[in-house]
Amino acid sequence: KATVSVLYCGMKRTCRLLSKLDPRLCKVYLVTDDLFQDGLVERVKGCIDGGVKCVQVRLKHSDTKTYLNVVRDVIAYGRPRGVKVIVDDRADVCMAADADGLHVGGDDMPAEDARKLIGQDKILGVTVYGCPERMLAAIQAGADYVGTGAMFPTTTKATAPVSGLQSLAALRAVLQDYQLQHPNTALPVIAIGGIKPENAGQCLAAGADGVAMVSGLLDTEGPYAAACKARTVKAFGLLARSS
Repeated sequence: KATVSVLYCGMKRTCRLLSKLDPRLCKVYLVTDDLFQDGLVERVKGCIDGGVKCVQVRLKHSDTKTYLNVVRDVIAYGRPRGVKVIVDDRADVCMAADADGLHVGGDDMPAEDARKLIGQDKILGVTVYGCPERMLAAIQAGADYVGTGAMFPTTTKATAPVSGLQSLAALRAVLQDYQLQHPNTALPVIAIGGIKPENAGQCLAAGADGVAMVSGLLDTEGPYAAACKARTVKAFGLLARSS
């Protein structure tokens, strides 16, 4: 794959020019949460059946065995259907399950260290919290996509500061400046935080390549698979009408 040498912390390093995450796969990006542990895999399967092609398994309060088993179950169902499975925070779980990639945030290991652990062939996602400086650092660390700060108030991370839709313009500006020097660089920007099927279109209009949803897709009554599939189909339909 094409690479480019850039100056980073006083040293030249090699970065991939093209993201390993196709933006078309993350138009609707599912993120799991411990709040929806009951029937979680069935919920995820419903979302996949509804059209989701990228799933981040995020289980902040689960033990390692449970985390690993959930990731393996999601991979077993999703991979034959063309779904990319990303593990939040836990590089050990990512590698043990042979997931497609790893996502790291501000309280997780630095992106540079994560890349060393997972190698160059797996997807690396980085949360940048609406901060242009973090955006540039993520690009230089070899991220394949970035997650924004919270677009709207969210119940799954109630204390998360809200960056708002206006932060997308600043992140886009950093990426565009970088692309002037490295024209072939591709880096999907995924909006997250309080996103529901009803407000997802606002994020795309403001500059996001895709939208990450948690409760917007998973917060349903049983039977979980059917309910989550219906919620996901609705999300894709609303996004298609808003584009």
